Amino acid sequence: MKVKCPGCGAMYNIDISKIPVIPEGGITTTCPKCKGKISINLDSGPSEPEQMIQLITCPVCGHVNISTDRCAGCGKVFSKEEIARLVVPLNNEV
Repeated sequence: MKVKCPGCGAMYNIDISKIPVIPEGGITTTCPKCKGKISINLDSGPSEPEQMIQLITCPVCGHVNISTDRCAGCGKVFSKEEIARLVVPLNNEV
């Protein structure tokens, strides 16, 4: 699904079927470009990718981060090894 940051207008494609747990009503994450909040609404339909992104779920606070090495929720800095382990595969990645 396509999501657009309301702050800077950056477009992302997120495969929500790859997110392990989705609370009712969707999730909110932080834009890696402007740090604005992006709501991911489950009612939106599928779309074509705008750019490749990674979803990284923070093991400390559970915040879902988009393509970044620092959690926008708690500030934890992810090592390369943690990113490789924590990333949620998107767009048919295994």
